[in-house]
Amino acid sequence: MFAKKSVRLQEVPLIRRCFSCHQLRFAIASQVLIHKSSGRPYCRWLCEDCGKPRGLHPTREYLKNLQEMDEEEETKTDLKVLVRA
Repeated sequence: MFAKKSVRLQEVPLIRRCFSCHQLRFAIASQVLIHKSSGRPYCRWLCEDCGKPRGLHPTREYLKNLQEMDEEEETKTDLKVLVRA
């Protein structure tokens, strides 16, 4: 399904439910589709593991932002430990 329509690679890591594996994971790609009966747009999300067989890989910007998020989270937990001590 993702190969038929245009797919947009994500630059900001978002936790979304993957269209393929139905797990809550970081989405690397999204696809906007129009619902046939209602005519409203909706998004499908794809995680990194499910995107690899389809030839979709995270962008450099995405990986950089993901690393920054991890670093921020580590500093927040370090601060919490210092406050508790």
